[in-house]
Amino acid sequence: MGIKSLIVSTVAAIWISTALVGAAHAEPLRIFYFIWVGYGPLFVAQEKGFFAKEGVQVELINNEVHAAAFGGLFSGQVDAVAGALPDAPQAFQPDEEPLVCVLALDDSRGSDGVLASKSIRSVTDLKGQSVAFLKDSLQQFYLNVLLKEVGLSEADIEAVDLSAEDAMQVFLLQEVDAVVTQDPFLTQGREAEHGHLLADSSERPGLIADCLITRRDVFNERKPEFQALAQAWSAAVDYVEAHPGEASEIMARHLGGGLEDPAVFAESLGGIRLYDAEMNREYFGTPEQPGPIYRTMQHAIDVWTELGVVKAQITPADVIAHGIYDE
Repeated sequence: MGIKSLIVSTVAAIWISTALVGAAHAEPLRIFYFIWVGYGPLFVAQEKGFFAKEGVQVELINNEVHAAAFGGLFSGQVDAVAGALPDAPQAFQPDEEPLVCVLALDDSRGSDGVLASKSIRSVTDLKGQSVAFLKDSLQQFYLNVLLKEVGLSEADIEAVDLSAEDAMQVFLLQEVDAVVTQDPFLTQGREAEHGHLLADSSERPGLIADCLITRRDVFNERKPEFQALAQAWSAAVDYVEAHPGEASEIMARHLGGGLEDPAVFAESLGGIRLYDAEMNREYFGTPEQPGPIYRTMQHAIDVWTELGVVKAQITPADVIAHGIYDE
């Protein structure tokens, strides 16, 4: 085959592949997201044309109500949720199509943590103390992992169920002894004169991770689109690294909330690690040689089972799906 014919054939193959992705579903992949720094590259992929380059349409929809977001996934209102990895087993329903993590987005390297009164010097000292955090959240999962490591459980503390913002407020007012929170509240709370940073996620890389969660049947049906999205995501992660100033402006503008200031966004970005394609391959491993995601998922299953949230017998393999970066 001559070089001209090869080029024509290659271009045709790319066009057909892209057309097939677009033709597989006329509707875009609809994704619910929460306001979190680690989801910012989705907007970089959208604004810089990486989704379009990969031939996939993506609609990003903010939904800050956790139960409603995952209810929309079960009902088919959306196709995926950008959420915390422990959300997948937490939302497991025996009579529903299982939810699976398909793409790792980021992990926390200091953006989540525990602030405590200065009299509390270790996690063990939390016993009998009032601790504010949002129930059924990533913060509850993180706290329970910390407690379990020192032989305690949630029953050993006085749990105060509050949103991240409200939890920080009561800590600043010294109405609770400790708070489990995330950025930008964690950074703000470090300045409290009566408190200090007791622990943060930098001590446990890979434990507090975020991923794209979808139903297993949706992933199987629309896998080419999810794969195209994953390629665009990886390109966006590379762009964030190469153009941090511009990228922070884009991500802050779209995410808003407490992250609308690009400077605050950039500071918060320093507390996480974004996952590109290669890091996803390492994190997921293979079904035959599972990667670190299996260990983190087992932590989540154990925590939610002990708290009575998960009542079914499930394994990490039930809530993890491989293949988004198949060559």
